[in-house]
Amino acid sequence: MTNGQFLNLRIWRSLWHESIFLDLYLGKFQRNGVQSYLKVFPLARYQSAKSSASRMLKKPRVVEAMEKKSFE
Repeated sequence: MTNGQFLNLRIWRSLWHESIFLDLYLGKFQRNGVQSYLKVFPLARYQSAKSSASRMLKKPRVVEAMEKKSFE
């Protein structure tokens, strides 16, 4: 695998994780970022999930996607 292919795979995986996280956050876990994050990343510890979920919810593309999904 070349360096460019690896980078594309990492970007795709990141987008997929963000999408699943948002679906859980807006749906099943009713805006609970920690539980949504732990479902997507089951090996994460609780404290890590708290900070990582907060960081993920501040990403511009996540905010934009959340606004789009909220209106649907």
